Amino acid sequence: MTAVALIAGVAGVASCNSEDDKKESGTTVTTNINSVAITQFNLQADYEVMPGLDSVYFAIDLNQGIIFNADSLPAGTDITKLKTKVTFYNSPSEAKYTMENGSHRTGESDYRANPNDTIDFSGDVTLRVVSADGGTTMDYRIKVNVHKMNPDSLAWGDVDKGRLPARLGNPRRQKSVAYKGGAVSLVEESDGSFTIARADTISRQWTRERASLTFTPRTETLTASADALYILSTDGQLFTSADALTWSDTGRKWVAISGGYDRFVLGVASDAAGTRHTFYPESDLLSESPLESDFPIAATSAFTTFASKWSQLPTGILAGGRDAEGNISGATWAFDGTTWARISETPLPAMEGATVFPYLAYNKVVSSMREFAVWIAIGGRLADGTLNRTTYISYDNGINWREASQSLMLPAFIPAMWMADALIFDTELSASLSGWARQPAPRRLPIGARVKYDTDGETITWECPYIYLFGGFDAEGTLVDAIWKGALNRLTFKPII
Repeated sequence: MTAVALIAGVAGVASCNSEDDKKESGTTVTTNINSVAITQFNLQADYEVMPGLDSVYFAIDLNQGIIFNADSLPAGTDITKLKTKVTFYNSPSEAKYTMENGSHRTGESDYRANPNDTIDFSGDVTLRVVSADGGTTMDYRIKVNVHKMNPDSLAWGDVDKGRLPARLGNPRRQKSVAYKGGAVSLVEESDGSFTIARADTISRQWTRERASLTFTPRTETLTASADALYILSTDGQLFTSADALTWSDTGRKWVAISGGYDRFVLGVASDAAGTRHTFYPESDLLSESPLESDFPIAATSAFTTFASKWSQLPTGILAGGRDAEGNISGATWAFDGTTWARISETPLPAMEGATVFPYLAYNKVVSSMREFAVWIAIGGRLADGTLNRTTYISYDNGINWREASQSLMLPAFIPAMWMADALIFDTELSASLSGWARQPAPRRLPIGARVKYDTDGETITWECPYIYLFGGFDAEGTLVDAIWKGALNRLTFKPII
């Protein structure tokens, strides 16, 4: 809120308060809020504390007498010796800080007499403002919020670790996909049998059934379109299912499945007509095309689609993998509804089995936080056979990849893996709307934020996109029997509305 807008709000409040309309708050009696209104509150610049300290925005609630920064300061910021800058609607006769329970300092500080005195905000701070005529008093509680943790750290909770949805112990392989709002997993058990497991996005309670298959599946090829599941058999036959339990032979024989695109599945076929990009079911909307020599046909990342404002049709991308000659690449390939193209200018390192998924990132642009849709790549097996532990990020849909910040790296307790699956499901969180409750610091919604929230006036609920990471293979080729749940810390904080 700008100072001009705030002054207009103050004037509106003042017009509704006469000298007889008194608001009592402890020992404070307010009869004319204009005479004690604070129109702007800032911290003074101090580069030893943090750059841009003087640009931190503070919200002012005149009705409740509360001043706080909705966008919390970085974790670890020292707030014990901060200078302030306060702008008043009218010049007061008294403006005095009271500091209690602080780790560095307690007592009082006269702002009018010593405006450059440092204030210890590690405890409870109150600023008492008395009008010029002495007849009106207002106490403002001031809170300088500091994140208890790095808000842009990708946090994986070890307590949320679970096992893969197998019927038996020590499963050999698994493939998990998002399908019709839930998750479907195909697990090859230790005895060679197969399990179909399904779960919705809320309960995460898996139902497990032994699969009665008339063919031997290539587990890693399980793919979902908008309305069907697809998989290849070990001899290349393409099978489809609506429920993951009953499978039908499509009559197609493919080399590889590239991914699900709307109600279609995209793949690679090779026969007397040549090796080519193909699709199923039949449609006049899509067409086959010759396969590029370096197009990956095995161990690619999952093919994931997204909407683009530059195209009427969705675009899908995949990265990494091996081509027909066995060459490993880190390139990104995209399909725009008609054509496949290699789009990466700065590719990933050459790797196979990378886990690539869409997510959110936040950066400060000028003085405001902005939300960006990004792609994150983790895991994978490098061309030299070692496993990748570096996280990569792309802000332009896989055209350019770069090493992500340390806060996005996988924690040590998650082993290096390749061929892991990442599914994103929104989980509803809730919190009290009280702005002064002692709870994790809130977050101010950044420009462009897509947070979905609802409130009943007392509590707020919002959707947090959690990442569920289904274990891939470790360096010895053993399936990691685990599921991890992760999210940016920022997305779990209560939003300010």
